[in-house]
Amino acid sequence: MKKEKILSGTIDHDILARVDRFATNFPEYLQRLEKESQKISENLPKITLEVEEFKKVQTTLTPALSTGVRKALLEERNIML
Repeated sequence: MKKEKILSGTIDHDILARVDRFATNFPEYLQRLEKESQKISENLPKITLEVEEFKKVQTTLTPALSTGVRKALLEERNIML
């Protein structure tokens, strides 16, 4: 029984120490989170524009690549015949 009480007291002390460290560091964590959120908000329009540009390139490039691959396959087939 005594060991359980000592262990329980140690666990409680460890938990309290962790909670204290978290409470001490929480304002800093919150400030970092706010800064990261601001950076994301600032970069979101740029990222959205880049994604739209990528979609445009993909839309035009995919058919061109498909046509090129078909031509190459047909030429290769004709050479083998």
